[in-house]
Amino acid sequence: MSNAGEPSDQTHILVSFVYKAAFNLYRYGYAAALSMIIFVILLIFSLSFMRRTKATEGAY
Repeated sequence: MSNAGEPSDQTHILVSFVYKAAFNLYRYGYAAALSMIIFVILLIFSLSFMRRTKATEGAY
């Protein structure tokens, strides 16, 4: 968020941390695992949001 995580990589958001792990530190497996965790979190959030707002009602 602030100048690529400065000072001392303390302000990275999760997505930029995954990018840095994959392409700067060459930790592809670690970055892939974190990407799957992000995907699951977003999937759970999306499904719960759709159920609470009844966004799928009348979709048939």
